[in-house]
Amino acid sequence: MSLLVTEITVTLPSGTVLRCEVLPQDGEDRLWQELGRHLVASYGPGGYFANARGALDYLQKEGMGVAYSQMVSELTRLTATKTTPGLQAIDEFRQTPEGLAKELFLRTRKTHPELAEELIRSQLNGVTAWRVCAEMWAALADDHKRRSAPAEPANQADKPVG
Repeated sequence: MSLLVTEITVTLPSGTVLRCEVLPQDGEDRLWQELGRHLVASYGPGGYFANARGALDYLQKEGMGVAYSQMVSELTRLTATKTTPGLQAIDEFRQTPEGLAKELFLRTRKTHPELAEELIRSQLNGVTAWRVCAEMWAALADDHKRRSAPAEPANQADKPVG
């Protein structure tokens, strides 16, 4: 195993323990991009417009024409440029059963090639997804702390005197 790739463990509600990859920074960036694409796809037909329908309807109903036009312009730009949502939206998606199932599936493709995303998703609801997500985040934070800590000398003779 590479020094840049480590694993954490996450336990599903069924008791299944998953070995999840902690990726180097470029891998984590690609994972977030993939989650962003799945978030947009979760908006369904109409993408950004469908997701913003409630806000658009409100602006129109309240006669807020300028705000409505600005919002339509921005949604058009996001759609045309295929822009993924911001980090906050992706982070919120990671906490949902769908988003967490996608992330766990992406993190376990190499360690559990037999595991289907649908199996992970079937074990998650609003409550269990939050518990599993919190466990994953804690393990990721612990791994980051461990890898960021200064290396200990191999033995007592190597320690500086002072």
